Amino acid sequence: MTDPTTHSHSRDWYDITTSPELRQGDIFRRLLAFWLPQDLPVLESDPSENEPMAVRVRYARADWIVVSASCDVIRGNDVHVLLARVAEVNAETMRAPKAAELRDKIEVLRQGYDPWRFLLARTDDAIPPFPMSFVDYRQQVFLPLAYMLAHCSRPRLRLRPPFREKLGAWAGASLGRVGVEDASQIPKQSSFSASNVLKAVEGAPYP
Repeated sequence: MTDPTTHSHSRDWYDITTSPELRQGDIFRRLLAFWLPQDLPVLESDPSENEPMAVRVRYARADWIVVSASCDVIRGNDVHVLLARVAEVNAETMRAPKAAELRDKIEVLRQGYDPWRFLLARTDDAIPPFPMSFVDYRQQVFLPLAYMLAHCSRPRLRLRPPFREKLGAWAGASLGRVGVEDASQIPKQSSFSASNVLKAVEGAPYP
């Protein structure tokens, strides 16, 4: 059976650019990203300019995609860029040890039923080739614009319309999602697998 992660749609999905300007949907490969830890010190007064602060910054080298709107990612002072982590679609990242389960979970992403993940097509035009991947909304970093611009001389993938607009709509919907506390939720009715989600959406009969 054909491996669904090996299809290439590069001519529809991506441009390869070294533009000095950022856009929403720019993908930076192997970018070293930094973020603050959860255990920041709670200070009763503002520290002096010369006072050292014991803060250990966390970091990870991975693929990241610009989530900030293109109109917000402009040159200026003290501007920061929101990025989300990009991970390859495979049995480990999708937690799907069986091939059929992996195909089901990919289809759930393809149809847009996972609010936390956005599916990205594979392309062989990039060096190295970019595998079928997903954007993970729950893993975000906020990096200085100047730091991002310093990496723009390297070739990077840039989502083309309408996929860039689809990413923006997904990110906006994720940001604007409103939830209620668990105690107020309707109790869980059953444990749904990815295949059952597809059956529920498409109206297929249950076994």
